[in-house]
Amino acid sequence: MIDEVCKNLLSDTSVKDNQITNALRHMITWLQWPKHVNLHLWIIRLCFGLAETGRLIILFEITSEMAATVAQKLWYRNIQSTVLQVLITLLLFNQSCPMAFHGIIPILEKAFGEVKEVDIKEELSRLVQTLIYMHPGYPELYHPLSALLAEYEVLSETCMQEMVKKYSVSVYNTSKKFTAFASQSKVEKRVDKVGLENLGNTCFLNSVVQALYNIDSFQSAILSSEMSSTPLLRGLQTVFAFLQLTQRASLSPHSFVKASLPTWFVEGEQQDSSEYMRFLLDSIHEETDKVNRQLTPQSDQKLLDYTLSFTGSDTVTTRCEKCSTMSSSHQKFYDISLHFDEESSNTDILDLTDMLGKAFKDENLVGDNQFYCNSCAGLQDATRSLSGFSLPSCLVLTLCRFSYNVKLNKHIKIRAPVQYPSNLEILNKKYMLNAVIVHSGTSLNGGHYYTYARSLSSPSGQWYLFNDSRVTPCASPAELSSKTCKNSRLSSDTPYLLFYTDMDSVPSTPLVGAMVNPTLRQLVVRDDLSLLREVQAAAERKSAEKKACQGNILSWYSYTDDDDNVPPGADNSIDLSGSRFIF
Repeated sequence: MIDEVCKNLLSDTSVKDNQITNALRHMITWLQWPKHVNLHLWIIRLCFGLAETGRLIILFEITSEMAATVAQKLWYRNIQSTVLQVLITLLLFNQSCPMAFHGIIPILEKAFGEVKEVDIKEELSRLVQTLIYMHPGYPELYHPLSALLAEYEVLSETCMQEMVKKYSVSVYNTSKKFTAFASQSKVEKRVDKVGLENLGNTCFLNSVVQALYNIDSFQSAILSSEMSSTPLLRGLQTVFAFLQLTQRASLSPHSFVKASLPTWFVEGEQQDSSEYMRFLLDSIHEETDKVNRQLTPQSDQKLLDYTLSFTGSDTVTTRCEKCSTMSSSHQKFYDISLHFDEESSNTDILDLTDMLGKAFKDENLVGDNQFYCNSCAGLQDATRSLSGFSLPSCLVLTLCRFSYNVKLNKHIKIRAPVQYPSNLEILNKKYMLNAVIVHSGTSLNGGHYYTYARSLSSPSGQWYLFNDSRVTPCASPAELSSKTCKNSRLSSDTPYLLFYTDMDSVPSTPLVGAMVNPTLRQLVVRDDLSLLREVQAAAERKSAEKKACQGNILSWYSYTDDDDNVPPGADNSIDLSGSRFIF
């Protein structure tokens, strides 16, 4: 009977959301009344029904408002078991935000003393252990609870995962536990990564942002710092925070695009992702340096230079072959350019380590490439050598595929396949492949960019393909590159930027939400609340439209306006279309 009544209640369009919220509020208040038998079952069934029908905003609001009220009812011994079931339902459905749990920690501490029955105490300990597992990264808050849990059996990670999965509901993945509502509106599923909308040939920007975001040390530094007063860095912090925490499938970062583009880039036209990456890092460095110069040397408010992890240096020495005069200069770099031999063809399979070896060899400056010697006051043959290398912890290698063809009077793309390893040792430093930006097409001013990336601190080491708003799990790009070299030598999808990270700089554990700056966390939480309202409103509109069209012979279809070709390694089984966030 409870299932049927709840089904009718939630499917009745005349019953408004505020009425359901008020009903839940009253039922929770009445929990301790002795004559209200099985009231907890009504509350729990309604919660599952709300999750099934996508009305998560009610769950979010009720949990935030009433969690403390429910927890305090654990003082009443005759209803402790039923109250605990309601508390479990509310807190485990609310997986996107830890604030409701954190707000009742003092009440839970007291509850361990108030509850006398062993079975109820053990169930309470299982709930608390699961909540700590679900919302990691708050040791100062959890320390009192951890001391209380010491006398109870340690719950295995598998058991905690099963509890979380039972109540796992996002705006893109509805629960099937409450089958009475299986016919209600459904929402789309997404993986745990977030895409970036293409705002008109902005794939060059999207690919760079996703590659930088997946470099753990850089991501952690950006997100754990105080909100920046500089527009570009503040914009990057905001984008990273949403990529880390949002419930949305994709973002539309209009403001960041406008703030980060070089003045010479024409909006709406395809650009070079390598040039954009260097400009972005250099601009962040200049912003922080400008702020720091205005502070006194003793100031503790100086900004961290986030670009240091990408900054390498070397010394360039040029020796004139005629007079033996030598000139040296010290230079910094964000990437190392690897050039193709003039005789390289699109069918030659090249090796990255060979290209690196050539990049560090002495270069003879002869013919059209002669060196101007001040001592000789003219162009002379010379030898240029590199020394004094200081490699960054995040090493970016650019495969210079675009060159000017004199005969054709235009830039052409060198499509020669390059095999690159997952592990690279260079100048006694050991690096691991972290991200690969791929250029698809035959022209510098056209084509498409997408990124393969992974978090090196993640235990799974799973690779993902970031293709604008579409994000899919994939195989290692090094493996995919090897297959491409063997099977499709004329493929226009070629690696362009390779991101390698020093193994010693990889954090031991991934960044968790608690490490994100609180201001950024609150920004995302507020938007998640807006998203819940959007999804609920959309579901109501769709339901109304279907009812209005009952009997119509037209079928309902779901269309997508994204007709990009799927890059190698993509998993087509996951659809990431859905709500976007524009900021």
